[in-house]
Amino acid sequence: MNEYLVIIQTLIMLIALGAYIKSNRDKHEYQKIQNINEFTQRYSDIVYNFSEKIIIEDLPIASLNEYDKYKLIREMRRYFDLCFDEYMMQKREYITEDVWSVWRGGMRRAMERKPFRDSWTILKKDTAYGDEFDTFMDGLKNKKR
Repeated sequence: MNEYLVIIQTLIMLIALGAYIKSNRDKHEYQKIQNINEFTQRYSDIVYNFSEKIIIEDLPIASLNEYDKYKLIREMRRYFDLCFDEYMMQKREYITEDVWSVWRGGMRRAMERKPFRDSWTILKKDTAYGDEFDTFMDGLKNKKR
Protein backbone atom coordinates (compact mmCIF):
# COMPACT_ATOMS: atom_id res chain seq x y z
CA MET A 1 0.00 0.00 0.00
CA ASN A 2 2.80 2.43 0.90
CA GLU A 3 4.48 1.73 -2.43
CA TYR A 4 1.40 2.91 -4.30
CA LEU A 5 1.24 6.02 -2.15
CA VAL A 6 4.90 6.83 -2.93
CA ILE A 7 4.27 6.29 -6.66
CA ILE A 8 1.21 8.55 -6.59
CA GLN A 9 3.08 11.25 -4.63
CA THR A 10 5.99 11.03 -7.08
CA LEU A 11 3.64 11.38 -10.05
CA ILE A 12 1.94 14.38 -8.46
CA MET A 13 5.34 15.98 -7.82
CA LEU A 14 6.41 15.34 -11.43
CA ILE A 15 3.19 16.87 -12.75
CA ALA A 16 3.65 19.88 -10.48
CA LEU A 17 7.28 20.22 -11.58
CA GLY A 18 6.23 20.05 -15.24
CA ALA A 19 3.59 22.74 -14.68
CA TYR A 20 6.14 24.91 -12.88
CA ILE A 21 8.68 24.57 -15.71
CA LYS A 22 6.03 25.36 -18.33
CA SER A 23 4.88 28.37 -16.31
CA ASN A 24 8.44 29.71 -16.10
CA ARG A 25 9.00 29.10 -19.82
CA ASP A 26 5.77 30.99 -20.60
CA LYS A 27 6.87 33.86 -18.31
CA HIS A 28 10.23 33.97 -20.08
CA GLU A 29 8.57 34.11 -23.51
CA TYR A 30 6.17 36.80 -22.28
CA GLN A 31 9.10 38.83 -20.97
CA LYS A 32 10.86 38.55 -24.34
CA ILE A 33 7.74 39.88 -26.05
CA GLN A 34 7.50 42.70 -23.50
CA ASN A 35 11.16 43.62 -24.13
CA ILE A 36 10.65 43.71 -27.88
CA ASN A 37 7.53 45.84 -27.43
CA GLU A 38 9.41 48.23 -25.16
CA PHE A 39 12.26 48.59 -27.64
CA THR A 40 9.80 49.10 -30.49
CA GLN A 41 8.07 51.86 -28.51
CA ARG A 42 11.40 53.53 -27.73
CA TYR A 43 12.31 53.41 -31.42
CA SER A 44 8.94 54.89 -32.43
CA ASP A 45 9.30 57.73 -29.91
CA ILE A 46 12.77 58.58 -31.18
CA VAL A 47 11.91 58.47 -34.87
CA TYR A 48 8.78 60.53 -34.26
CA ASN A 49 10.99 63.36 -33.00
CA PHE A 50 13.31 63.35 -36.01
CA SER A 51 12.81 66.17 -38.46
CA GLU A 52 11.48 64.66 -41.67
CA LYS A 53 13.29 67.34 -43.64
CA ILE A 54 16.64 66.21 -42.25
CA ILE A 55 16.00 62.50 -42.64
CA ILE A 56 14.26 62.54 -46.01
CA GLU A 57 16.57 65.07 -47.61
CA ASP A 58 19.63 63.36 -46.09
CA LEU A 59 21.18 66.70 -45.20
CA PRO A 60 24.57 66.91 -43.50
CA ILE A 61 24.45 68.16 -39.92
CA ALA A 62 26.73 71.08 -40.81
CA SER A 63 23.91 72.55 -42.90
CA LEU A 64 21.67 72.99 -39.83
CA ASN A 65 21.31 76.03 -37.62
CA GLU A 66 22.52 75.57 -34.03
CA TYR A 67 19.06 74.90 -32.57
CA ASP A 68 18.18 72.23 -35.15
CA LYS A 69 21.62 70.69 -34.77
CA TYR A 70 21.16 70.51 -30.99
CA LYS A 71 17.72 68.88 -31.36
CA LEU A 72 18.99 66.37 -33.89
CA ILE A 73 22.05 65.39 -31.83
CA ARG A 74 19.87 64.98 -28.73
CA GLU A 75 17.58 62.56 -30.57
CA MET A 76 20.49 60.80 -32.23
CA ARG A 77 22.01 60.21 -28.78
CA ARG A 78 18.75 58.51 -27.78
CA TYR A 79 18.84 56.51 -31.02
CA PHE A 80 22.41 55.28 -30.50
CA ASP A 81 21.65 54.49 -26.85
CA LEU A 82 18.81 52.33 -28.12
CA CYS A 83 21.13 50.68 -30.66
CA PHE A 84 23.57 49.93 -27.85
CA ASP A 85 20.83 48.41 -25.71
CA GLU A 86 19.66 46.28 -28.63
CA TYR A 87 23.25 45.22 -29.30
CA MET A 88 23.65 44.17 -25.66
CA MET A 89 20.35 42.25 -25.76
CA GLN A 90 21.76 40.29 -28.69
CA LYS A 91 25.14 39.73 -27.00
CA ARG A 92 23.40 38.33 -23.93
CA GLU A 93 21.14 36.22 -26.15
CA TYR A 94 17.98 37.83 -24.77
CA ILE A 95 16.51 38.08 -28.26
CA THR A 96 16.26 35.65 -31.14
CA GLU A 97 18.49 35.83 -34.20
CA ASP A 98 15.40 36.79 -36.25
CA VAL A 99 14.73 39.84 -34.07
CA TRP A 100 18.41 40.80 -34.09
CA SER A 101 18.50 40.50 -37.87
CA VAL A 102 15.65 43.01 -38.17
CA TRP A 103 17.17 45.41 -35.65
CA ARG A 104 20.65 45.17 -37.19
CA GLY A 105 19.18 45.73 -40.65
CA GLY A 106 17.46 48.88 -39.39
CA MET A 107 20.74 50.15 -37.96
CA ARG A 108 22.49 49.40 -41.24
CA ARG A 109 19.83 51.32 -43.20
CA ALA A 110 20.02 54.24 -40.79
CA MET A 111 23.80 54.44 -41.12
CA GLU A 112 23.41 54.78 -44.89
CA ARG A 113 21.98 58.25 -44.21
CA LYS A 114 24.32 61.18 -43.73
CA PRO A 115 22.67 62.60 -40.57
CA PHE A 116 23.17 59.28 -38.79
CA ARG A 117 26.79 58.90 -39.92
CA ASP A 118 27.59 62.50 -38.98
CA SER A 119 25.89 62.12 -35.60
CA TRP A 120 27.71 58.89 -34.84
CA THR A 121 31.04 60.54 -35.59
CA ILE A 122 30.18 63.37 -33.18
CA LEU A 123 28.62 61.31 -30.41
CA LYS A 124 31.11 58.49 -30.15
CA LYS A 125 33.74 61.04 -29.11
CA ASP A 126 31.98 61.77 -25.82
CA THR A 127 30.03 58.58 -25.18
CA ALA A 128 31.52 55.42 -23.71
CA TYR A 129 29.71 52.55 -25.39
CA GLY A 130 32.85 50.44 -25.50
CA ASP A 131 35.24 49.42 -28.24
CA GLU A 132 33.21 46.41 -29.35
CA PHE A 133 30.05 48.41 -29.99
CA ASP A 134 32.02 51.29 -31.54
CA THR A 135 33.60 48.81 -33.97
CA PHE A 136 30.20 47.33 -34.78
CA MET A 137 28.69 50.76 -35.53
CA ASP A 138 31.77 51.91 -37.45
CA GLY A 139 31.39 48.77 -39.57
CA LEU A 140 27.81 49.77 -40.36
CA LYS A 141 28.88 53.34 -41.04
CA ASN A 142 31.59 52.24 -43.44
CA LYS A 143 29.47 49.77 -45.42
CA LYS A 144 29.32 50.51 -49.12
CA ARG A 145 26.59 53.06 -49.77
